[in-house]
Amino acid sequence: MRRTRDHLQARNTMIFGASNMWRFLAAVLMIHLTCLLASAQVPGPAVTVDFERIQDGHVLDGAGHETAELRGEATASDDAHAGATALSLGGAAVKGVADFGPDFGKDRQATISFWCKPAALSGIMVGKYGAINIEIVEKNKAGRFGLKLSDGWVSCQAPSKSIAIGVWTHITASWGPYGMALILNDNLVAQAALPATFDWFLEDKPFLLGCYAWPPGYDVWCFEGLIDDFSYRPVQAFLPANIVPAPPAILERRLLDTPKPAYDQPLPATVTGRVVIDANADAIADAGETGLQGVSVTDGYSVTTTDAAGAYTLSPSPDAVFIFITRPPNHDVAGNWYQPVGSEVNFTVTPAALSEDEFTFVVVSDTHISSDRRSLEGLSEFVTEVNALDPAPRFVINSGDLVNLDKQMTVSADIGRQYFDSYTGIMNHLNMPYRNVAGDHTDSSYRLDQFPPGDHRAGKAMYWEYLGPNFFSFEYGRLHFVSIDNVYHMAEGTAHELIPEHVAWLRADLRSRSAGAVSLTISENEIERHLPGFAELAAEGGIQLQIVGDAHVVSEKQRPVPSRIHGALSGTWWNGPCADLSPQGYMIYHVTGTSLECFYKGLGERVTMVSPEYGSPLSGQAALQAHLVEPQPGETLEFSVAGGQWRPMTETGRPFHRAIFAATWDTAEVADGLAQVSVRLTPGDEIRTQVFVVNNNRPSPPTDTDATLTFAVGTVIGASLAPAAPVQVLVNGTAVGSIAAGRKGDCSFSVPATVLRTVNALTFDYPAPDQPFTITHPFLTIGDRILTDPLSAAIREVQLNHWDENVVSRAGFAIGDDPYQTSFVMARGSFHFVLPE
Repeated sequence: MRRTRDHLQARNTMIFGASNMWRFLAAVLMIHLTCLLASAQVPGPAVTVDFERIQDGHVLDGAGHETAELRGEATASDDAHAGATALSLGGAAVKGVADFGPDFGKDRQATISFWCKPAALSGIMVGKYGAINIEIVEKNKAGRFGLKLSDGWVSCQAPSKSIAIGVWTHITASWGPYGMALILNDNLVAQAALPATFDWFLEDKPFLLGCYAWPPGYDVWCFEGLIDDFSYRPVQAFLPANIVPAPPAILERRLLDTPKPAYDQPLPATVTGRVVIDANADAIADAGETGLQGVSVTDGYSVTTTDAAGAYTLSPSPDAVFIFITRPPNHDVAGNWYQPVGSEVNFTVTPAALSEDEFTFVVVSDTHISSDRRSLEGLSEFVTEVNALDPAPRFVINSGDLVNLDKQMTVSADIGRQYFDSYTGIMNHLNMPYRNVAGDHTDSSYRLDQFPPGDHRAGKAMYWEYLGPNFFSFEYGRLHFVSIDNVYHMAEGTAHELIPEHVAWLRADLRSRSAGAVSLTISENEIERHLPGFAELAAEGGIQLQIVGDAHVVSEKQRPVPSRIHGALSGTWWNGPCADLSPQGYMIYHVTGTSLECFYKGLGERVTMVSPEYGSPLSGQAALQAHLVEPQPGETLEFSVAGGQWRPMTETGRPFHRAIFAATWDTAEVADGLAQVSVRLTPGDEIRTQVFVVNNNRPSPPTDTDATLTFAVGTVIGASLAPAAPVQVLVNGTAVGSIAAGRKGDCSFSVPATVLRTVNALTFDYPAPDQPFTITHPFLTIGDRILTDPLSAAIREVQLNHWDENVVSRAGFAIGDDPYQTSFVMARGSFHFVLPE
């Protein structure tokens, strides 16, 4: 795996104490809980319970009135936060619960607060049968507050490890017509937006502390521990006075009338038309307007070109739904570049106003738009950022998974239309054109009766109606871009190998490109993995680069045809940065002739630590590099080591859209082990922090305890690759064991105390680097301490923010050359473990 330039080294997102995973929680809509809905609602009852009086299976208030009924194994405990008594809930084994009845939790605006002392780090502490949940999420030991609305689930979650066993924590959860907030120990830790008006998903079920009667397999959601001083306050919501974050905007949907397929019209035997220069700017091909020669016209199956008069003739395929053109270089399309199949289809173009010898464009990937407000805020922020770039990009490409429909096409067409309305309605605010690859999460259940599985057009109809053909090309300057949708829904399931009809179209399209143009494919996945003979076709068609998405990582592979994965605007599906620690973001390209360079920009970020990469081993004089996007007069960057004084960095260059800064620091300033380095913008307050492993081979303190190294081989999700030949496992250069060829499963190696140092390097000696093998996240255990590599640990944190431990335990790394990189498998050659003092 070769990483290129600074865009592949933007590992600045895992900031311990202030990580990029927090960015989407901290930068959300301001919560305004002092306003009522326009439609008045009688508030539910308020209650404050200190649990000092528990009699005959009931909780009594100060006046002796019953406020809750104890069920299951809920009991009184003398381990109280205040007073003498707290409520003890039994967890999964006994399913303890206090029942406040069905009237609580129906209010459109309320605040819940209580103290809790967990005995186990999982379970719902407060719940209304899925409508309102305040819980501890076992996988990352964090508090989460969720509300179930009629149109989807909304939640906000504290940073990882925010709740501990045996420690009293004060929890406040507030909601109202403008948002929801989670507060721990009087500190706002998470927010999320709610619609200005919303409908509950409520059943006539009790409001509970703890839970009971869950279906089999969900018992782990039952809270075990103590709760004290519980209160529920409708209407009179309260929040700390310092909660004043500015609300991020969601752009108002700007929907356009786009050409639709003529589904029920018989196809003509022949299509004729012209491509003309639109002299009077009416987007109509008038009889007297000059035709443009050499423009490619296609139905998505065959390709023809216009003659000297701009005329063409085409015999459409029985499967065709559109007639469309390839944008010719130095010309802009006036009106629509695609239209439904008809007997006469004309197009108009105008000469481009700007030179196409040098320009920039943007590639974004995996926007995954849904009803999740974070996705709408993120896409709006992206559009606003791109519109502000100077000079302005000429166009934007989205390389797949525009919306977040399921791959099995089971989501209703109404939901699909809602997602497409949001995606196109926000993207239509761009000041430049945008083109889109479909992707498997973009295919819809719409019109499956007309295009059922087994028809290669299945799932595409909604995309057509919003965005046009799912196979297309366009040219800009000397670049020929061709979009390829290799997702097919066949009767037996999803397939990805290009069908012969589309291979024929691709070959014809590449042959019709302008003289001297180089080609770039745009697709969700690498085409060479799904098209036998792709290398030969690429050589014939001048393909220089594969622009791909889907994997939610940033990487580049030097295959016969280079490919580049472009991260994800959604990061880990709007639950944090990408799984390789790249921030939620997008790639900006600069083109001169046929030469391309690029860098990856974090959404909402101007400062990036470019190198070294997160978790890298450093010694001696270490070179730091960072960049500042869209630098302003007087702005510069500084760096700090281990929280020490800030030192200046030197500007070394100004490539497109950014300034590059560099500095050198002597790693001998700090002890061997983990070191934290920060870079900040000044003037300003944006800070990026990385963790590195300093190893200057200083004498290590002796230890008389052996260690154990563990990982699994060949069991990583999507990459179950066993070694092709025996592999030696080395710790600090000493062999501690070997892995047999073809081995899959758990591995354990004893590491003698005599081998151990303060910093311990795990490496592998294997004779077949061109045949990679995979391992899960490795751990080094010494005594009662489990040590992890810092990069591995950071990646696990991101993965656990989206998947549970059962999934993450099967994620890991590929050892060897050029592996296929995904959110579950990263390229890696060595790992480092720092012994505790």
